[in-house]
Amino acid sequence: MTGAVGALARASWYQAKSYRVSLVMQAGGLLLTVIPIYFIANALQETMAGTITAESEQYFSFLLVGSIALMFVTTGIASLQGTIATGISNGYFESLLMTRAPVPSLLLGLTAYPLILATVRATVMVAAGWLLGAAIVWSQAIPALLIILLLFAVHWGIGLIGSGLIMVFRTAGPLTQIVTTVSIFFGGVYYPVSAIPSWLRTIADATPLAYGLRALRRILLLGDGVGAVANDLAILAAMGVFTLILGFAAFSIALTYAKKAGTLSTY
Repeated sequence: MTGAVGALARASWYQAKSYRVSLVMQAGGLLLTVIPIYFIANALQETMAGTITAESEQYFSFLLVGSIALMFVTTGIASLQGTIATGISNGYFESLLMTRAPVPSLLLGLTAYPLILATVRATVMVAAGWLLGAAIVWSQAIPALLIILLLFAVHWGIGLIGSGLIMVFRTAGPLTQIVTTVSIFFGGVYYPVSAIPSWLRTIADATPLAYGLRALRRILLLGDGVGAVANDLAILAAMGVFTLILGFAAFSIALTYAKKAGTLSTY
């Protein structure tokens, strides 16, 4: 299983490396992302200081971590869907299914490079933010990374559902847009969940990013221990188990249908 995952990750890297200009532009784009966040956050620091106090002392750090978490959310939802859609259209995905590698290892392999790329991008953004004065508790980097991976896993399960829809209907419909939009408005990316009106709090309570981001900020920005955010992490883990089980079930059903219908090589 590990061999298949590594091989697919290397294949994606070799393909991406052939577009060197694109890689350089992506690196430059990260700086163009962090710098506006810095100026906007500084302009709003006094206004937001009282609202974000439970999660961060700086609004810049608050926004930086929120932007990074959202990047992993969108990567988890969309990366596998995009790869499978492309693989169906050019016959690559059907060829992979004909190998001896188990389907779970193929799915992980197709996701490995986007996850690695997102991690590199996040590292660059955190480093750039730190140079600009973001207050980061570096001793909490490992717990923070584990929370990020848990957030990714929750949304990767949703991405599995979308991938199944693509195999059956050739489109995931509005699934990605709905989850991303809900995460942005109710996940606490730009403002804490506590600022959301009570009559909308139910939506926030069902949003995985709200739990992961609150725990991530308290650990990485305030230096709290894992025990202090155990409740949020427990809920996030339960959501992860649910979405992964549902995702694998939906993907398995869709794959069985596509094989019987013989539609894996048509798009």
